[in-house]
Amino acid sequence: MTLPRAFRCATFGTSCRAITVIPPTRRSQSAFRSANIVQGSNTSRIEVVSPYFYYALVFEADGDPEQALAILDAMPAPDPPGVELGLAGMFHGLAGNRARAVSNVDALLAASAAGVYVPPSQLAAIYVGLGDYDLALRHFRLAAQLNDPIFHWFPYLPHLRHVAAHTDFQVFLRDVGLKWQWRRDPARRPRSLGRAAILR
Repeated sequence: MTLPRAFRCATFGTSCRAITVIPPTRRSQSAFRSANIVQGSNTSRIEVVSPYFYYALVFEADGDPEQALAILDAMPAPDPPGVELGLAGMFHGLAGNRARAVSNVDALLAASAAGVYVPPSQLAAIYVGLGDYDLALRHFRLAAQLNDPIFHWFPYLPHLRHVAAHTDFQVFLRDVGLKWQWRRDPARRPRSLGRAAILR
């Protein structure tokens, strides 16, 4: 599968390079390797499906959560299962499908209750989509405490722009030694390549 060129360089603007070149810390790498079922136990499979996640984020960053959902729908069945629930729940929330977003929260909480590792960032993403920033912040803080695999990428993730302007989120980033970095490049916008483009 080859992603369209527009995915690689457009929506993330100048910050797209930061997302791809900033190395995770040894601590976060260890957390990623130890995760199971919901995130990270089969890293080779994660590498196969992750382009779909990133491409979906491109459309969300362009204000099109429904197209982002279409990209996830086109994704091969993930292994381990459940890695898509956080982003999909956030997209549903942003698209106004509150019931579907809450359903994903319930699924992740049930998995956690059954002893499955669920990264706090997955739940935080859904709460961002639902507009519940207090709950989102609670899970952001938990992510920092538990060394969530993507914790150190928070300042570079475009979907967190929905909460980035909130003072409590800025205080949280400062408390953990991070600073909000993502900026939209006003000179560049992605082409609407459509769902078929990722299937080529």
